[in-house]
Amino acid sequence: MIKLVKPIYGRRTKRTEVMYQKGGVAYVYLCYGIHHLFNIVTNVKGVADAVLIRALEPIEGVEIMKERGGEKPTNGPGKLSKAMGIVSNMTGDVLGEKAISIEKGEIVTSDRKL
Repeated sequence: MIKLVKPIYGRRTKRTEVMYQKGGVAYVYLCYGIHHLFNIVTNVKGVADAVLIRALEPIEGVEIMKERGGEKPTNGPGKLSKAMGIVSNMTGDVLGEKAISIEKGEIVTSDRKL
């Protein structure tokens, strides 16, 4: 006999409640008890969706980032959070109102092929 089990996907918990807020909110959680992972909530209120920020190319503050995270401080989601000083208690912060903001800027590309 096969027993069907309701999947746990979409289950609201205290930890995931922030993902049900309106888009533009930070969701930072601890992975493996070591790495803070930075996500941006992206949907309408009541629907849980977020994007994990996996890497970035720093333009300013590179030396501070290297002090925090080594020679290549932003080439992975855990290293990026460490280099940027992003920690779990920033969960729920509205982007642009507190420590975390995303700004529109000029995109610069190199001549190398990707």
